[in-house]
Amino acid sequence: MENSVIEILMRRDEMTKQEAEEVIEEVRELMIENPDDAAEILMDELGLEMDYLFDILDF
Repeated sequence: MENSVIEILMRRDEMTKQEAEEVIEEVRELMIENPDDAAEILMDELGLEMDYLFDILDF
């Protein structure tokens, strides 16, 4: 089963799997560097709620 965030980005934003993986990795790094802002980063960068936090961190 594919990571749900990858699936969302591919379907919603018409990204390729590689593009989605690259975006997720960038967002993951931002969230690790700024853990207090993780929810805001997730919303601003991907338009996703905190429900997807672990999908990003487990990436």
